[in-house]
Amino acid sequence: AVQLAQGELRRLSATVVTWVANKATILPGLLIGLIITLISTFFICSEFDVIREFFRRQIPERYRGLAGETWLTFGRTLGRMLSSYLLIMCITFCELAVGFTILKLDYAVVLAGLVSLVDILPVLGTGTVLIPWGLIALLLGQWGQGIGILLLYGMVTVVRNILEPRIIGKRIGLHPLVTLIFMYLGLHVLGLPGMFLF
Repeated sequence: AVQLAQGELRRLSATVVTWVANKATILPGLLIGLIITLISTFFICSEFDVIREFFRRQIPERYRGLAGETWLTFGRTLGRMLSSYLLIMCITFCELAVGFTILKLDYAVVLAGLVSLVDILPVLGTGTVLIPWGLIALLLGQWGQGIGILLLYGMVTVVRNILEPRIIGKRIGLHPLVTLIFMYLGLHVLGLPGMFLF
């Protein structure tokens, strides 16, 4: 039994060492990427007008007005979308903070902040945290907390699905149904960037 345990321990340590070594080989590439990003950001910021003028010269003169207007519209739309999602995140935070407080959870406001940050990510959402949490609470026999968390998840999801297309559509100037369709298409075609782009 001792030899078996020692063999398992050797295999486990070899696996851990291999995993750490593989991760360590990634570090130089990450460090170089970070340095290049910082230097590029510095040069782009210091020479922004020159770079913008260079790209403007690459566009045929007859399309420059249209390109400039498109760029401004895209910037305005992106800004409105980001502010809309910030508003949605604040609403989710308030719902979660009130719900966690009613459920008498410790650090209700901190937990609400963390879950609302996860919620703003379309791939994850509140369900990533609240569904497992509620199910684990039920399995542990904490019926009140488990049911409360699952009900809170349902309420947050319904409110978000109602408000998201309305808030974003109103700020961008599109009908909520059109906004919802294109957000859904963008998410499935290009992921998170596609949601904003579409």
